[in-house]
Amino acid sequence: MTHTLPVFVLRRLAGALAFVVVVSSTALLLIRLAPGDATTDMKLNVADSSVIASERARLGLDRSPVAQLGSWLAGLARFDLGTSSRFGRPVSGLVAERVGNTAILAGLALVIATVVGIPLGVVSGSRASGPENCARPGSPPSTVSISATTPKMTTPCATASASR
Repeated sequence: MTHTLPVFVLRRLAGALAFVVVVSSTALLLIRLAPGDATTDMKLNVADSSVIASERARLGLDRSPVAQLGSWLAGLARFDLGTSSRFGRPVSGLVAERVGNTAILAGLALVIATVVGIPLGVVSGSRASGPENCARPGSPPSTVSISATTPKMTTPCATASASR
């Protein structure tokens, strides 16, 4: 069965969308199971019950979890992530401000991993692989190396352990 690139991309996007729904639903459920909510501090400070009720309505805490999840997913589809309770600004704007620094950090991590990983791989690959350099059977390095090779490949480690 041959798959084309568009089918592959659509399947991956559908999987990503399902992942977002599952993770957000789980997060919402866990938050609802925890004691208290965003208005608990107001209750502790003896705020008026009408003020607390209006704040719960503004935050959507008076609606069912399914309705809350639906409105959050609808906002996500419009790239409306709501308003930050800490900064009082739209979350999408806060994310947009920080995406540049995040990209720089990710690029730098990629460069460091490449600069360190390639020489280490070359050094590791250039050393002779005798029985003394093989990991003990059952240890994580030997398990990874065995699972990464095909059955027809023979390595000095496999030959050395077979002759023991």
